[in-house]
Amino acid sequence: MKTFLRLRRLNSSTESYTWLLPSALEQHGKPDGIIQTWFGTHAAKHGLEHYVNSTVKFGRYDVFQPVAILTRHPEKGGAAGFDEKG
Repeated sequence: MKTFLRLRRLNSSTESYTWLLPSALEQHGKPDGIIQTWFGTHAAKHGLEHYVNSTVKFGRYDVFQPVAILTRHPEKGGAAGFDEKG
């Protein structure tokens, strides 16, 4: 028998619930939270930028979406660039 975790949506005007398998939390949610916390803390301490689930382009066809990005803006000596879409 599978056990589910019930999460309540707090930002909705209507009451709704989402049901998650605990394995999804342990296999994805927990490691992702650790990475985001670590990157965010490191960015804040060292004047870097931290982006979550953002699209990265290395060329016309080389596009991917990593879970986390840690970079320095070109104005601050970094090599990352931003196109007209951000």
